[in-house]
Amino acid sequence: MSKSRNKIELPVDVDEIVALLISDMTIEHRITMANMTDQEFDMLYDYVSPLLLDEFMIWTENPALLESCFSTIESENRNGYEPARVILDRVRTKLYKRYGVITAP
Repeated sequence: MSKSRNKIELPVDVDEIVALLISDMTIEHRITMANMTDQEFDMLYDYVSPLLLDEFMIWTENPALLESCFSTIESENRNGYEPARVILDRVRTKLYKRYGVITAP
């Protein structure tokens, strides 16, 4: 683990990591993600989820975020979901609510 990671305060719940991820996205990326088809989103998930799990140390050193993910899975009745899926689904939902379906002129 790099020393720089130790200095960064990790998000401890789903809402916090969702806000962080959205704040790091450009407006174009936000609109793109908000309007992805399920198939496009699944491809994004397959690529991004390992990076997300690693960067925020969800399985290894971030028990608070892991517990928040599992609580979300339970409360939203999303059996079979993994923590990264919960996070990315929440990002997508928030972006969709904000940006809706946007079509090119």
